[in-house]
Amino acid sequence: MEKAKKSKKWWWIGGILFVLFVIGVLAPSEETMAKSKEVQTSQQAFINAVTSSMAEYKASNELKKPAVRNMRRQKIRAALKEKREVVNWVGTIKEMGSWLGGAYIYIEPEGSRFLIITSMGAFGMPETLIPEGSTLYNAVADLKGNKVIFSGSFMQSDEDFVKEYSLHEIDSMLNPKFVFTFSEIKDYNQ
Repeated sequence: MEKAKKSKKWWWIGGILFVLFVIGVLAPSEETMAKSKEVQTSQQAFINAVTSSMAEYKASNELKKPAVRNMRRQKIRAALKEKREVVNWVGTIKEMGSWLGGAYIYIEPEGSRFLIITSMGAFGMPETLIPEGSTLYNAVADLKGNKVIFSGSFMQSDEDFVKEYSLHEIDSMLNPKFVFTFSEIKDYNQ
């Protein structure tokens, strides 16, 4: 009986040690946690720059609205730390399709009310479509509506620091679509 109690006690101790080992192995490293926090901070800073400017624009009169757009450019530049490249942002695919040998895609960043899109080359803008048959094209083909992790770069713009697709200022400020070249899109749950 005494031996059975000791055996059971060691079994529990062994089980607890095994669970602690597994937790230690599966827990993200400090470096991974720091990178994740940096990505979240970068994405959130961009979202804050855009959405705060939306509210300021709505509250402004017609003479002050151009100044709000200029302030948005400065906020976006600061949020992106003078760079246009982003890595591992999170969003949801809102629309996708094919156009002249490539894929267009609209992604709404998590926590935002605006879109990051590919350009179809209209209005004199360079095309940023995802080439048909490319690895990226094949990777996103089954992801419509999915929450995704994406990387790439915003198109350059003097007016907004990153290119915004709208023809009119009001659309640019209240319903912006930022033009982007995607380098990677993957399912959030993979």
